Amino acid sequence: MELENIKRSWEELNKKLDKTEIVNQQLIKEMIVQRSQTAQEKLFKMFLLMTAIIPILMITFPFMYEEIKIGQRFVMNIATEILFCYALFTQIKLLHYIHQMDIRQRDVTEIAYCALMFRKWFKVRIMTGMPLALLFIAFYMFELHTTTDILKEKSFWITLAILMPIVFYTCILKFRSTFRSLKIIEKSIADIKEFKS
Repeated sequence: MELENIKRSWEELNKKLDKTEIVNQQLIKEMIVQRSQTAQEKLFKMFLLMTAIIPILMITFPFMYEEIKIGQRFVMNIATEILFCYALFTQIKLLHYIHQMDIRQRDVTEIAYCALMFRKWFKVRIMTGMPLALLFIAFYMFELHTTTDILKEKSFWITLAILMPIVFYTCILKFRSTFRSLKIIEKSIADIKEFKS
């Protein structure tokens, strides 16, 4: 009699333990999904904002060439538009891969592929975009030097000295934030794979 009561109590305890374990697993999985979702949304918002800024720059940037002669202004406008078109193309490509990393709608393998492609395209953009931008800036400075006296003015160099660290610091923050969010997504993928096995 007492043995049967102990057995029954043990079985009930096992059932409760199994239910608790299932609930705990569901909570852990939901926390992993939420962590990944938050990182993906943060990344998406940041890249969407940058994507929206590029067309605005494409429209407004040519107006800063008022100091340059007519012939060179046309060349500078073409160079600027090509550079911004390249930036917009890569930005849309990156935004597409970020959008595809939605852990609630995609399989873990698809998300891992999208994270890999995002990392690849981001590196391609840095490796090609930075030299193109530096080449563009050098060409622009050369045009300013040959057509105007603005490089001889202190205000130009003071403005440049103030803006360059701000731009550089902003770029570093963007890179860090991007890779931090990407690492969170990749860690969530690994956690879910481990969780399933």
